[in-house]
Amino acid sequence: MSTANLHDEDTERALLGACLLDAALVSGLLHVQPDDFADPRRAAIWAGMREYAGGEFSASSLKARLGARCTREVREEISDLEGGAFTSSGTRDLAERLQGLATKRRIAKAARRMLEGALSAIVTADELSAIAYRETLEATARTGRSQPLTHAELVDAGLAEIQRNRAAAGGLTGLTTGLPSLDALTSGMHQGELWLLAARPGCGKTALALSMAHAAALAGTPVAFASLEMPRSQLGMRAVAWGAQVPLGAIRRGTVDEAMAKSIERGVERLWQLPILSWDDYGVGLADLRSLALRTRAQFGSCGLVIVDYLQLMAVEDRRVPREQQVATIARGLKSLSKELCCPVLALSQLSRDGEKKGRKPVLSDLRESGSLEQDADTVLMLHRADDRDDGAATPVWTDVECIVAKQRNGPTNAIDLRFRGSTMQFEERA
Repeated sequence: MSTANLHDEDTERALLGACLLDAALVSGLLHVQPDDFADPRRAAIWAGMREYAGGEFSASSLKARLGARCTREVREEISDLEGGAFTSSGTRDLAERLQGLATKRRIAKAARRMLEGALSAIVTADELSAIAYRETLEATARTGRSQPLTHAELVDAGLAEIQRNRAAAGGLTGLTTGLPSLDALTSGMHQGELWLLAARPGCGKTALALSMAHAAALAGTPVAFASLEMPRSQLGMRAVAWGAQVPLGAIRRGTVDEAMAKSIERGVERLWQLPILSWDDYGVGLADLRSLALRTRAQFGSCGLVIVDYLQLMAVEDRRVPREQQVATIARGLKSLSKELCCPVLALSQLSRDGEKKGRKPVLSDLRESGSLEQDADTVLMLHRADDRDDGAATPVWTDVECIVAKQRNGPTNAIDLRFRGSTMQFEERA
């Protein structure tokens, strides 16, 4: 495998030569790292220049600053740069090209290591998957990272967001949840946010998540939906019940009559067109979820929402650590994923058994297995059924459910009254 086209000597020299001409340029290029240079001599020179950020330096003072790092080869390179014909303009473009080539080299190096693992007789498929995920993350970690900002640039970014929000005239500024009152309270789900939806069994958290996926997709936003608990056939039947408003029980029992069949035929027409990519597997980890999101982006042009049902079933790389640490790692990974993909991530979660006490509404401390869930999440929704009982009473057509916004990092908390129709997987706001 040739990597000759992954090095550009002229770009490296031009960037260093420009900074040697004008030392003030260095402070605006601190996002460039020494290992972005393919030539170790120039990497050492750039490391020395970064130490002068905000100050003046010359070729001689740079050599002195480098000390033992200033080998004969490095000294000769500095002398060559000093005598070269360079310009101090266009350094941003030079830095972008330099980092692009560096990323390509890291990816090529990671690919070689993955190939070595694939050809090894002692590396299992699961181990190789973990290696591939780690190598890919390390190789692409800097891709798309923003540059350090001055406070003026930071304020300008805030003003631009304010202008966008004003254009919404008090309406939705994020991705719709499908529930107007929840949208009004939260302004929708925003890029880089981690949302948790927690509930006890039977409250309809999967149905609400699927409803949110449909609402986003109907608005034209592609969705990646990972179902770790429910196989595709069950998830598909729920989607059909929702779209056609046909009782799920009739679909499962095979007692669909002609009128229901016509409703299903009409309902699935719009469902077939929705930009949702689903995956049902019991061993999905962070790498798989990232892969699903990237496949959604490749298939539909973007990925605006990632949903995982549910968090506690996600696989972890090291199962030897305590369960609380495993869940904490998953939560941090989901938050990182939301920032990397620039889209909200909605993770369903179980509640601890302490939250099953009759009549008590769930609180943040009921989040199962890890306090870090509360810490890492931007918004936490909890579903509560006031009539949750096990006395054998018949289930009503509509069940009153309270959606508690237990945490919202950027807004108020409150509760929203909903109704859940379990037969057709529908949620609506209570009048």
